[in-house]
Amino acid sequence: MIYYIVTDGYAHTMETFLTHWGTALRDGVSILRYDDLFSRNELPVGTYIFADLERLAPAELEMAADIWRQLEESGRGLRLLNHPRHAMRRFELLSTLADQGLNQFRVARASDKNATLRFPVFLREANEHGGSLTGRLANHTQLEGAIVPAMLRGHRVKDMLVIEYCDTADENGIFKKYSAFMVGETVIPCHVDHSCDWVVKDTDLVSLDIVDFERRYLEENPHEERLREIFKTARIDYGRIDYSLLDGEIQTWEINTNPVIALSPDEYQPFHLPVKRMFAAQMVPAMVAIQTDAEPDDVIVLTQSSELLKRMQLDRARARRTRSRRRFFRQAQRWAVVRFFRRILKPALGMVSPLIYKATRQ
Repeated sequence: MIYYIVTDGYAHTMETFLTHWGTALRDGVSILRYDDLFSRNELPVGTYIFADLERLAPAELEMAADIWRQLEESGRGLRLLNHPRHAMRRFELLSTLADQGLNQFRVARASDKNATLRFPVFLREANEHGGSLTGRLANHTQLEGAIVPAMLRGHRVKDMLVIEYCDTADENGIFKKYSAFMVGETVIPCHVDHSCDWVVKDTDLVSLDIVDFERRYLEENPHEERLREIFKTARIDYGRIDYSLLDGEIQTWEINTNPVIALSPDEYQPFHLPVKRMFAAQMVPAMVAIQTDAEPDDVIVLTQSSELLKRMQLDRARARRTRSRRRFFRQAQRWAVVRFFRRILKPALGMVSPLIYKATRQ
């Protein structure tokens, strides 16, 4: 049995796959919320995938790591994937790959006063998967002018990254984003999104030629060994890497530990479905291969740290306030009075934004 652990609201990534593509796995995969995990006094023996690590607060990560330790020390033949403490997050991964000369772009925290990056750059969140927060920013003035509006939308400076823009467009101006999964020891090519936009979240170009290109990618798995090394560097056993190629070399954008595996079939064009079935046909046996056998009543008794529980409640209260603030700012953007005053104050905001940003960093 595989226990797939996610945060509240993000179980759909696995649920959709099990419902539409991985029906053979439904009796072998159980989705477990971190809230449930943290309240358990015992856990059954099995395979545990600690997914969604990017979305956990610091105390939640410590709690998950403590549970990992207890499971590992039980000596009961479990399999554990994605150590909550050791798996790299986006900033550490991108910094490490740049230092190793694998990524040809660098990253810095928005709060770093001493960062020296090559322009253009863009802003994105450190731990979310919504893509860029800005367009390409050509200089320090544009960067400083973009950070305060992002703060007004509910983003905190300490949670934002500044990333150098890396142009991976082909000779026709098309951007390709490759995606592949790591499941235990198996690298599984997933898809190749094509777009005219440098922020490639989903494919906006679909044709028979593009689907054929994607089919060959799945058949040949051309970057398997290099991807295996990147996952090893990231210390991630389960997740999806998103990357492009620059002069034939992999440029890693991120590794998501709770990615969408596949959309429901009705969200693909009919001629695209055979390629998605080809991917599912590789994903299902890879998941089967990491399953562990155990008796239903074979359980491991856990102990909970009262100190971590208290810290976790504080972290969650802060996270709720952050989410509430963002919801308020998103709603406020639609108010007519806010749009009116934004038009009036936009020139002034552009002048004072650098001062506000510098004061915030200090």
